[in-house]
Amino acid sequence: MDENKKEWQKPELIGRVSSILGVDEKLIRQPSKIRSLSEARGIISYIGVRELGYRGLEVGRELNLGAAGVSVALRRGESILRERPGIKEKVLQKSVLS
Repeated sequence: MDENKKEWQKPELIGRVSSILGVDEKLIRQPSKIRSLSEARGIISYIGVRELGYRGLEVGRELNLGAAGVSVALRRGESILRERPGIKEKVLQKSVLS
C-alpha cells in the first residue's frame, strides 16, 4: 500500500474521481447531501484509505470530513464499489497520457 501511496497524491485522487463521476471537484469538498457528491466522497474515502493506505484523517482533511464522516463515507464507498467495480479500476488505472 505504501508503494501506491507514494505514486498518488490526494488531490489527484479527488480529481480522477470527480472526472469519472462527472461532478465538480470543488463541490466534493463542501458539505452536501447531494447523492452524487456523497458517492464521490465515499469512493475517494474508500480508495484513499483501503487501496492507497492513507489514514482516514488525512483523507478527511482533504474532503472537510471528521473521523466519523470519513468512516461513514468509507462504508458508502465500499458498497458502491462492490456494486460497480469498474469505477475503482478506472480511478486506479494509470493514464496513458501521464
